[in-house]
Amino acid sequence: MKKSTKIFLALSILIALSDLMLVAISGYSAKRALHDHFWQKGEQIKNGVIMNLASSGLRMQQIAMFVANDPRIQQEFLAGRRAVEEEGGGPGGPKAAESRASLLALTAQSQAELAKKFDFRQLQFHLPPGSTSFLRVHQPERFGDNMDEVRHIIVAANTEQAPKSGFETGRVSSGIRGVAPVFAIDPQTNDRVYVGALEAGTSFYSTLTTIAINQRINLAALLTLQHLEANAWPDFLKKLLAENDSIGSYLIEETTDPSIITLLNQAPVMQLLEAPGTLLHEIGQIHYAVRTFPLRDFLGERNPSRPDVGRILVWYDATSTVLDYKNTWRTNIALAVFGFLAVEILLFFGIRATTSSLENMVKAGQKEITRKNVTLKHDIEKRKQVEKEKEVLIDELQTALKDVKTLSGLLPTCAWCKKIRNDDGSWLQLEQYLTEHSDAEFSHGICNDCLAKHYPELVERRDKGPANS
Repeated sequence: MKKSTKIFLALSILIALSDLMLVAISGYSAKRALHDHFWQKGEQIKNGVIMNLASSGLRMQQIAMFVANDPRIQQEFLAGRRAVEEEGGGPGGPKAAESRASLLALTAQSQAELAKKFDFRQLQFHLPPGSTSFLRVHQPERFGDNMDEVRHIIVAANTEQAPKSGFETGRVSSGIRGVAPVFAIDPQTNDRVYVGALEAGTSFYSTLTTIAINQRINLAALLTLQHLEANAWPDFLKKLLAENDSIGSYLIEETTDPSIITLLNQAPVMQLLEAPGTLLHEIGQIHYAVRTFPLRDFLGERNPSRPDVGRILVWYDATSTVLDYKNTWRTNIALAVFGFLAVEILLFFGIRATTSSLENMVKAGQKEITRKNVTLKHDIEKRKQVEKEKEVLIDELQTALKDVKTLSGLLPTCAWCKKIRNDDGSWLQLEQYLTEHSDAEFSHGICNDCLAKHYPELVERRDKGPANS
C-alpha cells in the first residue's frame, strides 16, 4: 500500500471519528434541548394549573363571601344556630327546621343564578365549633351531621373565623372549596357576633376544562383510593368506583378526555404517577408529552408532612415538535455526511496533488543524484587511472634511481695531469675515479686533437682519403 494511501486512510478515519463525535454531541444536545423544552413547558403548565386551582378556590371564597354579606341570610343563619343550641344540638328541632326552611328560601334562588354565572355546584352552611352541617342548599334533606374528621377547611374557618380556600374531599364529594365566615348583628344586644361558616364549592371539571382549552392540553385529577377510603362514605365510594374509571391505586376524579385510560394503561405513564416528572411516550403514530405532579388538599398544604391525595396528570400531542426534532436530527446527519464526503474529496485531490508534486521532486532529485553519481564514478575512475599512472611513474623513477649514481660536491683535480684525489688522499686517474664512484664504464678512443698531436700521419692520411691513396 502506498504511503499516500495510508495517510489518506488515517486522515479519513480521524475525520470520520470527529464527525461522529460532533454528530453525537449535537444529537445529545438536541435531545437534551427537546427534553428541557418539554420539562419547561410542563413546569409552566404545572404552575398554571396550580394558579388556576388556587384562583378557583378564591372565586368560590368570593361567592361565599358575597352570599354571607346578605343581612337577611345572616339573621336567618343566626336564628338557626340559636335554635339548634336550644334544641340540643345536632340537627336541632322544629325551630331549627323553620329557620332552615327560611334560609333555604333565601339562598335557593341565589344558588341557581350564581351557579349559572360563576360555575359552582353547592352552598352549605356549617355551625361551629367544628363543622356541623346546618343546611346543604343543594341537598336540603341532609343536615345535622358532623364532619370534623374530613372537613378540615371548615373547621379551620370556624376556629379562626377567617376565610379559607382549597381542595378537599368530603363524605359525598371532592372539590375546590371557598369558605367565608358569617357574622351577624345580634338583634337583642346589637353586637356583631360570629355565626358560622358558609361554603361554596365546585368540581375540578370546569377548572380543568378551562385550562385545557386555553393551553390546548388534556388534564385529569386522580385521587388515591387510600385517600377516598379515609374520607368518603362507603356507599358513596362504591358509587364513585362504579361510575368512574380507576387504574392501579388511583381513581379518575375528573378528566378532560375519556381516552385517558389508553394512556394510563402504558407502563411508563403508570411509573410516572409514582415518581412525578415529564415523559415522552409514543402510542401508535402519536407522540405524547406527559407530565404529572402531586395533588395536595387543604390539610396537606398546611402540613407538608402529610401524603399526597392524588396526582394531576397533563398530556398533549407533541408529535409535530418531536418530528421537527427528528427532521432536524436527520438534516444534521445528512449535512455531516455531505461535509465528510466534501472534505474527503478535497483531501483526496489535495493529497494526490501534493503527492504528485513530491514524487516529481523526488524523481528529479533521483535523476540529479544518478547524474552526480555517474560523474563521481567517472572522476573516481579517472583518479584511479591517474593514481595507477603515478604509481607506474614512481616505479620507473625508483628503478631509474637505482640505476643512477650521482657525483656531487667539489672534486680535487690535478691541474696538469687531471688526476683526482680520493678520500684517502691517493690520486687516481679520471677513469678509475669515475668507475669507482659511479656506474659509468669507459671505452677508450682518441679525439681529433690528440690524434693530430700524437699521430699526425694518420690525420694526414685520413684527410687525403681513399681517392688519393
